[in-house]
Amino acid sequence: MTELRRPALAARGRWMIASLLTVTLGSCALTDDYAFAEAESTESGPPPPAGQGGAPAKSDGLGKGGSTGGALSVRGGSAGMTVTGGTGGASGASSGAAGKASGPAGAGGVGGEPGAGGESSAGEAGAPSACIPAPEVCDGVSNDCDDEIDEDGACPTDCSVKTYNGHLYALCLFPDDSNWVTYEEATTSCAELGDQLDSTSDFALTSIESKSENDFLKAWIAATTPISEQVMVWTGANDLDEERTWVWGQGPNAEHFFDQSTDGGGTPYADSFDDFPADKPNSANDWDEDCGGFDSELAWQWNDFLCTDPRLGFVCEN
Repeated sequence: MTELRRPALAARGRWMIASLLTVTLGSCALTDDYAFAEAESTESGPPPPAGQGGAPAKSDGLGKGGSTGGALSVRGGSAGMTVTGGTGGASGASSGAAGKASGPAGAGGVGGEPGAGGESSAGEAGAPSACIPAPEVCDGVSNDCDDEIDEDGACPTDCSVKTYNGHLYALCLFPDDSNWVTYEEATTSCAELGDQLDSTSDFALTSIESKSENDFLKAWIAATTPISEQVMVWTGANDLDEERTWVWGQGPNAEHFFDQSTDGGGTPYADSFDDFPADKPNSANDWDEDCGGFDSELAWQWNDFLCTDPRLGFVCEN
């Protein structure tokens, strides 16, 4: 009985040794693979460049990057997904906004590309949208994307437009003095300008409420005036309704801004802005100078003039 058991025990022993050898060899193989991967991930190298916004995310939401030391950061990704960096790295997350930075930066990682939700690790704002060509209109913008503004008759003859502080201004100057306009004609032209520009806003002779607005208009007029002789450009300033009470516009919505002295000059009303020189307005022509504008002889400061005298042009505003 004893000798019959020995072969069984010997066979059993050989089976156990073979099994242990297989497990050991498998463990060695796994250990070698892991060691190789660990060595590759921790291999030092120069830090990658700072994260930039850009192309749409890959479907798996991951990309290469990370700091020296094998950190892994996010390159786009799915909604709210966060990936934690490896050795020496920092965490990042994907973003629904194209390249818009908001989250903590992965150390040297490449992040900030589009995802659907979450936060961006180190992205920057994406490139501005491309210009989409459209028919040219008179609005101070190159609508057809050729970098030329209001060309090919988009604006009325002898007029140009600019935008300032959310308002559209039209400056109309007529080189031929046979086309110069009175204050009433300028008022009418401004009222009709909205229809000519297909604007939903009404235009009127400009009212000027601050030094910065005034400086903007003076510089524009000085750069655009086609002739060098003394000229004048109408604004909405007038004292038509009440002598020496200067207002912007006419009618019940006129805005009081200046009180004229009987001998010229005066004081601003309720701290309103004005650009009259010390002795202007002065009503020099038998108290009939009831309309105001920019005067080239005064370095484009304001002056009062006869409303019925034709002048170089006018400024409208919506």
